Amino acid sequence: MSSIFLGLIIGFLTLLIGILLIINLGRRIKFKDPRFFFLKSPQTLMFGVFVHILIGTVIFEEIVHRGIILARFQEIMSPFNSILFSSLVFAIWHIVSITRLVWPSIKFTIRILHFQYAAFLGVILLMFIGGLTFSLIRFYSGNIAGSVVAHGMINSGTLIAFYILRQKDEKD
Repeated sequence: MSSIFLGLIIGFLTLLIGILLIINLGRRIKFKDPRFFFLKSPQTLMFGVFVHILIGTVIFEEIVHRGIILARFQEIMSPFNSILFSSLVFAIWHIVSITRLVWPSIKFTIRILHFQYAAFLGVILLMFIGGLTFSLIRFYSGNIAGSVVAHGMINSGTLIAFYILRQKDEKD
């Protein structure tokens, strides 16, 4: 099976589950920050998906995390450990973006501190699982094309789900 086809299948399944979760949990989130400017119209959404997500994030992250970090770890440790540790690095990498961009940009309508911490830990766990998934695609296919496709589908789908939620917020 080609790596791109594998990336499409895994990306689609993950995207479907993720969008359902985001839309169901998203009732508790209000978007308030101008850093999400690309969620205002269909045109800016497409800009956000193609320029920001696919080029600025996905390709860069896949080259760094699967093309460089995973490859280096494979030189010094077992396949299992290299996949595990590169996925951990991927999750840690996302702590910065979660705490500096996403977290201040959303306001939970539920003011339960434990819920916010649980949501934060849940996002980190999802990043680790994403890292595992992308690393496994890269490991079994031998290239990053499939992981780029899967990662792009998941990030784009997440952005589209946030766009839907923001449009709903503006109507309410």
